[in-house]
Amino acid sequence: MRTKSFDTEKITYLSLFTALVVVLQYLGGFIRFGTFSVSLVLVPIVLGAAICGVWAGAWLGFVFAMVTFMDAAAFMSVHVFG
Repeated sequence: MRTKSFDTEKITYLSLFTALVVVLQYLGGFIRFGTFSVSLVLVPIVLGAAICGVWAGAWLGFVFAMVTFMDAAAFMSVHVFG
């Protein structure tokens, strides 16, 4: 019997999509078509929200925001949490 909470399949999908968000965020700038840089990081966020639900999409968006924040913090002269 299935419940409305997260089951093993949704947790597995969510972990795979989370890893894809992190990898695509760090390596997404290397994909170029001529002078255009293509960002594919929104694809796992949209797919995760469609497959696993709204809360999974919110989690993936949060992970995307934190990875972006940490990546930008690496270029700042002051440490974010310091």
